Amino acid sequence: MSSKEVVQKIFERSMTDAKDVIDSLLYEKLSESLLSLNEKKLDPVGKEDGDIDNDGDEDDTDSYLLNRRKKIG
Repeated sequence: MSSKEVVQKIFERSMTDAKDVIDSLLYEKLSESLLSLNEKKLDPVGKEDGDIDNDGDEDDTDSYLLNRRKKIG
């Protein structure tokens, strides 16, 4: 779906179909934006920090994971 399709629907006087196409395009763009925000990025090699689980803060969970990793390997 594209903006060309929206314009075509408007010229055809099919406003309901044009609205449906616009809604689809907006939801698609919104979904893409939200997915890009939610992507968790790993720390660069050699620049690891105390946030082991990459949730944005250092807390008890990070301490637990660090201790667990030390004991396992």
